[in-house]
Amino acid sequence: MSSPQRVEVWGRVVVVTGPSPSAAQQIIELQEAAQINAGLQPANLGRNTSLHDMKTVVKTWRNRLPIVSDDLSHWSSIFMWRQHHYQAIVTAYETNAQHDPNNNNAMLGVHASASAIIQYGKIGRKQGLVNVALDILSRIHTIPTVPIVDCFQKIRQQVKCYLQLAGVMGKNECMQVRPTPW
Repeated sequence: MSSPQRVEVWGRVVVVTGPSPSAAQQIIELQEAAQINAGLQPANLGRNTSLHDMKTVVKTWRNRLPIVSDDLSHWSSIFMWRQHHYQAIVTAYETNAQHDPNNNNAMLGVHASASAIIQYGKIGRKQGLVNVALDILSRIHTIPTVPIVDCFQKIRQQVKCYLQLAGVMGKNECMQVRPTPW
């Protein structure tokens, strides 16, 4: 059986048997979030195995991001869910850093959060949702101590958004669309 035939059969099985792929993804996201929350418990916070498990989930989430053909309305709730957990990582490790100043594990949540925002904004731009992309990209300023590489990528995506707007609108209209936050 060829790959396209397998996909077609799988699609029919999913329709007949129940949960949609988005429901299945939500179940997986819930299991992974439970793993992160378990690692953030005070008793587990200093353990290397908990940190390793958390890094594994964050890496999985970084690799499982929307692509251009995906519906962003489905990804919106997943994006917010993940942002909540990235912030929990930052908060837990920043609190723990008061006791151990050499611990810089909070950056795991910071970089993951910034990368997700940039990717989500990029997909919004590629789908022609430029204002959505600019709004999402502006959220990066809510993250403390964003790495410079993430700031560069955010600015790069913003410039692409404005260039896309300039192609659609006249020069004067484009200048009035979005004031610069700086």
